Amino acid sequence: MNGILKRDNFQRTSIGLSLVGKFFDNHLKVEVNNNTASMKNVFANRGAIGSAVSYDPTQNPYNADGTYFQWYNSNGEVNTLAGRNPLGELYQNNNFGTQFRSVGNIQTEYKLHFFPDLKLVANLGYDEISGRTYGNTSVDYAYASAGNYYDNSDTFNNKLMDLFFNYNKDIKSFDAVVDFTAGYSYQDFKFKNAGVNFIAANNILNENATSRGRRNLQSFFGRTNLTFANKYLVTLSYRRDGSSRFTPENRWGNFPAAALAWKLNEESFVKNIRSISTLKLRLGWGITGQQDVGENYPSIPTYLTSDVNSQYQFGNQFYPTVRPQQYNRNLKWEETETRNIGLDFGFLKERITGSVDVYQKTSKDLLAFVPNPAFFGFSNADFYNIGRIKNKGIEISAAVIPVKNENFNWTIGGNITLQNSKVDDLFLDPKFFSGLATGGISGGVGNTVQNHQVGYAPNSFYVYEQAYNVNGQPIDGVYIDRNKDGIINEEDLYRYKKPASDVFYGLFTNLSYKNWDMSMSWRGSWGNYNYNNVDSQSGFKTQVVLNPSALNLNNSVTNLLDTNFTQARYLSDYYIQDASFVRLDNLTIGYNFTNFLNTKANAKLSLGGQNLLLFTNYKGIDPEISGGIDNNLYPRPRMYTLGLNVNF
Repeated sequence: MNGILKRDNFQRTSIGLSLVGKFFDNHLKVEVNNNTASMKNVFANRGAIGSAVSYDPTQNPYNADGTYFQWYNSNGEVNTLAGRNPLGELYQNNNFGTQFRSVGNIQTEYKLHFFPDLKLVANLGYDEISGRTYGNTSVDYAYASAGNYYDNSDTFNNKLMDLFFNYNKDIKSFDAVVDFTAGYSYQDFKFKNAGVNFIAANNILNENATSRGRRNLQSFFGRTNLTFANKYLVTLSYRRDGSSRFTPENRWGNFPAAALAWKLNEESFVKNIRSISTLKLRLGWGITGQQDVGENYPSIPTYLTSDVNSQYQFGNQFYPTVRPQQYNRNLKWEETETRNIGLDFGFLKERITGSVDVYQKTSKDLLAFVPNPAFFGFSNADFYNIGRIKNKGIEISAAVIPVKNENFNWTIGGNITLQNSKVDDLFLDPKFFSGLATGGISGGVGNTVQNHQVGYAPNSFYVYEQAYNVNGQPIDGVYIDRNKDGIINEEDLYRYKKPASDVFYGLFTNLSYKNWDMSMSWRGSWGNYNYNNVDSQSGFKTQVVLNPSALNLNNSVTNLLDTNFTQARYLSDYYIQDASFVRLDNLTIGYNFTNFLNTKANAKLSLGGQNLLLFTNYKGIDPEISGGIDNNLYPRPRMYTLGLNVNF
């Protein structure tokens, strides 16, 4: 399968196995599952996306001798500030990968002969991955990495063991049903990486030290479901989870939850209302934990062996160095408490159905990678439990069946979510603390455009307020003096908009007429904004002519014609753009055949498409960007499928 970029390619060969066996009068059930795959990849250089934006489009990508064109300075050296040839980046950088993966499990369920209400379950699983990534740059690649190559191997092993029992009993004397589950879960991850790389410029072959890692998760859990008179439901659960990422003092977290439901439609004062088919009130409360910080050992002292760029030379031999890594012994579980109240409803024999949920989520002891004070620790930043974020909102979903008969059925429905998020605490005085900088961008050195601060949405954009002339055009290099002290500096930065949506919504419809059927789904959001880093990085005049004496040009974006910016204005709120959108996600049309090809077989022919239409005012290539910073985005594909499914 080829990707959107030239040379992007993925091939997979897989085989699956599923076996089910029942023994001892169906008291013992054994399931065996396995899926094994072999994969090959050609990874295109993603840097070519940005290069395609900035490269001079008037230049032939090839020289007269067939080599790839590149800008040079007058002294014959490569102009590293000029836009790179995107075809050269794609075809002179070779990156390949092979991977073998096997996932499988065996699960046994045993109902005791002398106590059939009790079921014992054991599940043993594994996930084994071994892979190799390798590649090189061509010797005629016009950069310092010309002639380099690398070859890395990785292995990943995940072992899982779940042991639990389930007790289910219908107690008729109390008109109650009891369902109780309790057990233990063990999961162990192991990693291994080794490789070599060759630096052609220095003729140095480096063998990277073999790195290993391990991570372990264990849980004790229990859950009780109680049903009384088929109308009162109670769920109680408790988990005690342990993570090897934390020290023994902070290793374990306790996470309880409870839920109540009342089937109002089973009550006599509702049951006689014929138009009501479902009416259920729900209440829920619970705490969940988060321990994934991306590092295996964030809480204990470790050391890092240097890469090829940080070695000491003695004679002709280079020796790696070892340095301590950052760590925080006080790191612990991040916790999220959720409260919700909901109502499920159905009317006219389920011709109208839906639900309404109101929720509030409070996350505390947030795991964040934040800057260290000067001369503190072994790094500029470290992981800490810092801050609290509150999220609240309402979710509404509904579906209607306007037509339902022998030949024609039509269902239409949708959902909408309104949400609000704010940083509630950072454990630092906001009067003296400007917040946590985040949201790194391309352009300049160390620039960020987002910020966490108490009272504002997480990842709010932190920028200068752009000044405009009477014609509504931005004035180059002029910002609003927000604190009115007569100078423009960091004191004038302000929080403006956010990447998270205020509203999510969706719409779907399903139609069937005799042998024809059609399904369609739309999706959208409102109130979300992106920082257009593509425009801010390429939309100024000196980006087009970097060095007049060298006579080389870069491409720019058409936005330059709107701003006429001379220099880069990375922190202008001009580049914060409305990213609300409506997208036609899926459309499928099908026809069902009976007695296919004069046989007893049934068949369905279907034609479908994904990402078919997009309506948005956003000026970038796609408004759906994780994190809200648009830079070097891999385009979202539009896909069409034609399928035939035959059942004999």
